[in-house]
Amino acid sequence: MAETKADCVIQVCGACQLPAHEGTDRSPTDGERVLALCRDLVEKADLGDRVAVRSYTCMGGCKRRCRVNFAAGDKWTWLVGDIDPQKDGPFLLDTLLTWIEAEQGFIPKPDRSKALLAKGLGRVPPLDL
Repeated sequence: MAETKADCVIQVCGACQLPAHEGTDRSPTDGERVLALCRDLVEKADLGDRVAVRSYTCMGGCKRRCRVNFAAGDKWTWLVGDIDPQKDGPFLLDTLLTWIEAEQGFIPKPDRSKALLAKGLGRVPPLDL
């Protein structure tokens, strides 16, 4: 299936295992489960033409496993971790929609959900080339 040009991307660490599953041969990995969740959320929200979902072998930050980044060239990139594929679908969708609508992707602190405050690992300013 050919990928269309999207406005932004959800980047998922596909190799991650949550600490409870570390050292097991669990397949699919928790990261692969998060990847499937993100793809499902994008499809159900009818955002497939605007949002691509991509998997990466390892994105680091292994103390806060199952990382997801929301990125676009002209927006702030948000990094979140400790994503549980069984519980965090509503959080991911809420954060994605808030980020898409936020000017340059910057979500002011009063507008950040409690979950984003807890799971947020950082943000990176847009590249100004």
